[in-house]
Amino acid sequence: MESVLGPGFVPVGRHYLVDHDEEERARKSGGRMASAATVITAEKDGVRRHVAVIGDETRECASYEEGFGVMLTEPDPTRGFTHKGQWCRVNRYSLYWAGYEPGYTPRTAEQLATAREKREAKAVEREAEGNLFADAVREEGFIPKRRGR
Repeated sequence: MESVLGPGFVPVGRHYLVDHDEEERARKSGGRMASAATVITAEKDGVRRHVAVIGDETRECASYEEGFGVMLTEPDPTRGFTHKGQWCRVNRYSLYWAGYEPGYTPRTAEQLATAREKREAKAVEREAEGNLFADAVREEGFIPKRRGR
């Protein structure tokens, strides 16, 4: 990417297109999806620029829409649906977006365990606050019911 944009540009996100067959394969196998085309957005001093990567070709473009071109709305040759008696094709590719977090490092198991202990201790303290049996709640380490998603 630096060879296309020059030095100092930091990636902030990417748009990518994935074929429906590839989506289904990844969903069934639990693996990662391979993109058919990608447009990476990079930033330097508040200026954003875009680089399209399609196959072995890499080029700068004005936006992700321009970078993908006709691929963005290309009709699928086999998929579609019937609407009011008329066959309508769906797009061949699904559009995804992913952000980049420069300098991101995942937390270790120990860090995650420490954070969980702190969270649970706060929950116990919240439950004990204003409770008639506050001392018992603190001693037993009462954990409130979890809310479903």
